[in-house]
Amino acid sequence: MPKKKKPAPTDQLPLAPPASDLRVLSVQVRNILGLDERALDPQGRAVVLNGKNASGKSSLLAAVQAGLGGGSLAKLARVGAEHDPEVVLVLSGPGGEFRVEKKGDETARVLQRVGDSQAFKDVARPQQFLSGLFDPRMSNPVAWLLAKPKDQAVLLLEALPLEMDDGALAELLAEVHSHVRPVPAGLHPLEHLAMVRDQLFAARTGVNRDAKSKAQAAEQLRRELPAKAPADPGSAIVAAEDCAGGLAADLAREEEQTAAAEHEALRAAQAVHDEAAERVRADFKEFAGTRRAAHERRAAELRAGVERQIAEEAAALEKDIEENRASGEALMEEQARELRRGHESVAASRLEAEATLQGRRHALTEAREQLAGLREQADASARFQALDDQAGGFEEEAERHKAESARLTAAMERLDAFRRALAKDLPIPGLEIEGAEIRLDGIPLAQVNESRRVEVAAKVAQARAELNPLKVLFLDGLERLDTVHRTALLEYLVEHGIQAFGAVVTDGEPAVQYVGAVTAEVAGA
Repeated sequence: MPKKKKPAPTDQLPLAPPASDLRVLSVQVRNILGLDERALDPQGRAVVLNGKNASGKSSLLAAVQAGLGGGSLAKLARVGAEHDPEVVLVLSGPGGEFRVEKKGDETARVLQRVGDSQAFKDVARPQQFLSGLFDPRMSNPVAWLLAKPKDQAVLLLEALPLEMDDGALAELLAEVHSHVRPVPAGLHPLEHLAMVRDQLFAARTGVNRDAKSKAQAAEQLRRELPAKAPADPGSAIVAAEDCAGGLAADLAREEEQTAAAEHEALRAAQAVHDEAAERVRADFKEFAGTRRAAHERRAAELRAGVERQIAEEAAALEKDIEENRASGEALMEEQARELRRGHESVAASRLEAEATLQGRRHALTEAREQLAGLREQADASARFQALDDQAGGFEEEAERHKAESARLTAAMERLDAFRRALAKDLPIPGLEIEGAEIRLDGIPLAQVNESRRVEVAAKVAQARAELNPLKVLFLDGLERLDTVHRTALLEYLVEHGIQAFGAVVTDGEPAVQYVGAVTAEVAGA
């Protein structure tokens, strides 16, 4: 294996002048994938490689891309080759002619022709030079056309660098900033704006839902309220309470007086009964004592003489005592009857007083029922006021939500205008990116006819390529487009100064087709 040539120290190499409008003049590859050795002579024109599968078309395109991209060629090495893979490209433009050499895993070497001589000098920092020439994003419009809609949107966003004024966006969202959460860093401006709009839309949906919920709650409460608000019976309640209180006090006083009169009557009757009973007992005791004393005296006089007479007189004595006892008991029975008559009189008086008290109680019951009705009316009035206040609160919240929804809608409209102003720099009028969908004049790109889609792909690729000093695209898989659209794509690119390297699978022998004429600049170089 030959020894690697050490490049000259960086500080001894001249920096290449800024490259502009470069074209690929020639391509040479060796030991690349299925190719032993192959050369192309584009002279700045578009190149279309025709041939069967595995004829080396894609390998040649990959080699050119690897040569322009720097890095190692190890992955492109031809199996079984004795030598390392190698790519040599010659580029030319107003800034001069450059030679790019890559071999194996060596660092790319870039040389610049010195004036009109045959000599070349090394360019300092060759990888930096190559990185500034070519951007692989959106370099194959055919692959972009055939990608899934989501992948198309991602590739398109990557291929369209837009600058967004973060300060202007923050000012635009100032009124609704509380609804906007930070979005991930590094997003494309259109993705950033789409994510912010989604947040505003979700917030507005939530606010509208809350507004609807509050309005429905208020409407439900209004339906539950009576047609007319109940009058507040506050003064009537006070008057009724005073009336009921007066009746209750009168009733209590009369009940107390009746009970006292009853007690006094019973006490008086009992006193009369007790006095009569005491008098009877005293009379009996006095009578019995007197007669026994007389008997004792008489017995003492007669005891010695006449025992029989004593017995007779004793019997007569006992008879008199018994008669006196019976007379006393009869008198006490009469007193008991008088006591019962007193009780009956008190009971009758009680009945008369109870009739009066019953009327009082009935009046008190009516007053209390009236007071209860007034209090129920007061409760109904309070409930009405509470429900009315609650419904009013719901209506106020609904109005606040509606106002917030209007602010969110206005913010979304400002955001849409901001996005439209930002998207005016897109290369095609009417081209929009909504999240993961690309639209053209409001129609999803997948539903646009193929001619328009090819035109979009060509214009986007052109716009991207024109940002680079080396305006080149790689169109592998061109056979996926029919002949008409394939020709239209190539002619459009050539017309707009874009150099293309394409590959088409055919049934014939490998062939190279050059599209476009050699420009004067390239021919002169």
